[in-house]
Amino acid sequence: MQKGVWALVLWMLVGYGQAACPAWPQAKAEQEMERLGQRITEWNNAYWQQGSSTVSDEVYDQLAARLAYWQRCFTGETPAHSALPPLRGDTRHPVAHTGVRKLANQADVARWMRGQSGLWVQPKVDGVAITLVYRQGRLTQAISRVTA
Repeated sequence: MQKGVWALVLWMLVGYGQAACPAWPQAKAEQEMERLGQRITEWNNAYWQQGSSTVSDEVYDQLAARLAYWQRCFTGETPAHSALPPLRGDTRHPVAHTGVRKLANQADVARWMRGQSGLWVQPKVDGVAITLVYRQGRLTQAISRVTA
């Protein structure tokens, strides 16, 4: 009997945690998605062009996920929303400064790692992506995402 009660409570909690799509008319949905999309674009511009983080990573990630969820609700798809800056420089990177999309949990990371070979893992320093080029033991070039 207790197992049944706990199963019911767990089912209710899981179901409650999965929010339904907002019950908005299409016009309001478009307005809200546009407003949130503009805010995210402003944050991206501040980050990439002025070098200032005007919102925490946690808030950014939550609201970017909310926008993607609303887009799935009202359009049936999630348009690619790139947070990468426009290329402005002419310096070529010897190694691509790529990132890995954020994974939700340890199981997702383990699943992703199974499909990879030759992984190079390093700590993430927020806002820093730089390649240091050494020639004959001397630093000759420092290349960031912004300078390329």
